[in-house]
Formats: sequence, C-alpha cells, structure tokens
Amino acid sequence: DSVMAPFIAYEIGQLRSIFVKFAQYLGARSDVVSSVWTDSLSKLQDACPNSSAEYVRHVIESEFKKPLEELFVSFDMQPIASASIAQVHTATISRSSGLDLFNQISDHNATDPNFDMHHTNHSIKRDDSGSLAVIVKVQHEDVKEIMTADMVIAIHIAKIATRFDSRWELMTTLLEGWKKTMDDELDFRIEAQNMTEMGQITRDSKIEAVLPVAVTTLVSQKVLVMTRLYGFKVKDLLALRLY
Repeated sequence: DSVMAPFIAYEIGQLRSIFVKFAQYLGARSDVVSSVWTDSLSKLQDACPNSSAEYVRHVIESEFKKPLEELFVSFDMQPIASASIAQVHTATISRSSGLDLFNQISDHNATDPNFDMHHTNHSIKRDDSGSLAVIVKVQHEDVKEIMTADMVIAIHIAKIATRFDSRWELMTTLLEGWKKTMDDELDFRIEAQNMTEMGQITRDSKIEAVLPVAVTTLVSQKVLVMTRLYGFKVKDLLALRLY
C-alpha cells in the first residue's frame, strides 16, 4: 500500500475529471480505506495538476472581454491550489472593480456600531493602496466536456460491476447523484448565487461565521472572483488546538 497508494493517487490526478472526485470521496473515508490511502488520496483535494498560465489568461480575458491587467491590480499566475474542476489564484482588484463590496462595508459601518470587517460575512483585506485581496477560481480547460463523457463511462462500468458484486450498487447511486448536480457545479454563477444566499442566511440567523463574498462584476460560468479569507484546513488538528 505504501507504494501503490501514492502511485494510484498520481495517476488519478493525471486523469482529472470525476476520477478525482471519486478519489476525494475515498480520501475522506477512513472507515473504508486505510490511512495510507486516505493520506495519498486526500492530497487530490487541492494538489491536482495545474492548468497553464497561458490558458488561465485566455479564459479570464475571454469571459470578461478585457485584458487581465485591466481586471486586476495584481495577479499571481502560480495557483495556490488545484482540484478536479478548477484551480485558485490570489489577486487584488481596485476600489472601482470591487465597488459593491466597498459600499456594503460602508453601509454596515454606518448602521451597525459593532460591525468588524475582519469578523463578519464581509471579511476582506485591503492593502495600503485600498486594493482588495481576492481569490480567483478558474475552471480547468474543457472540464465540462471531459466530466460529462467520463461520467457516462463511470456509471456504465459501475452498473456492470454491480452485476457481479452488489456492493458496487452504492457506487452507482453515488455517481448518479453526482451526475444530477454536476452541471450546477460547473457553472460558477450558481456558486456565486449560493454564496450570497448563505451569507444572507447566516446574517439573518445571527450565526458568527465568516464567508467569502463574490465580486459580482467578476463572475462568469468559468471564472469566480471572491474576497480572500485567511485560515487553515479543518483537518489541521494542531491549528485547531491553537485556535
């Protein structure tokens, strides 16, 4: 297992698509596979192969019809994470690009004396120039077409396997469930809408939670820009104890 697990995880990462989604699922199931496998497969949650810098520039400029330099004050072409559907980059935007967010903050400051921009759903970070720190989520090249085709193949394989071993029936059900939600997951406009709705729910419920906020002027099917939040992984036990 110590040899096979890293090898299989690497090969799955090269395949991308729903194979990575399945591996991510198994990587979180210590009740199903050994710790050697969960350690290797869990790396696919944010350490998949990156799309090229040329592609990243192309898709952003194609989605928003402007040069990258006009959209962002700064943009780091080296992604900080890459998963099955997309990779994420750090960047900053100008006050004018994030005007709605700055207005939201001003409104809260004016109406809520207890408002703290570092501990609310509008948690943001600005530099000395007033630029807004953001995360840019960019969909991998042709991922929708690849995932659609791979899903059909995977479900077909699972159904055949079920004929010989009934335990595969659960996997068939899981894959069919993923298929129903896949189109929504591949449209970042829906994700942005969900972020807004969750933010409203937590505010109305007075839940003390920090959520990213979508930059509405920089949201498309393949690209999503949101405020950058700083934290640590929930599985980081040391950080959790310190927190």
